[in-house]
Amino acid sequence: MIILDENIIDSQRTQLISWGFHIKQIGYELGERGVLDESIIPLLEKNNDSILFTRDKGFYTPKNIGR
Repeated sequence: MIILDENIIDSQRTQLISWGFHIKQIGYELGERGVLDESIIPLLEKNNDSILFTRDKGFYTPKNIGR
């Protein structure tokens, strides 16, 4: 499954769906709107077969590794 951060624009979300991808977007189908980056890690751990797409430049930093 593909997980989209809530900052992914609607046209990109719509395009992925039209291509047949199964997606959930944070703030819509998964989690709450405005969730902090630190709270996204547990969501990913619960869905360990998923890929996250985000537009956040600094999301993947050493402080988030090894949790």
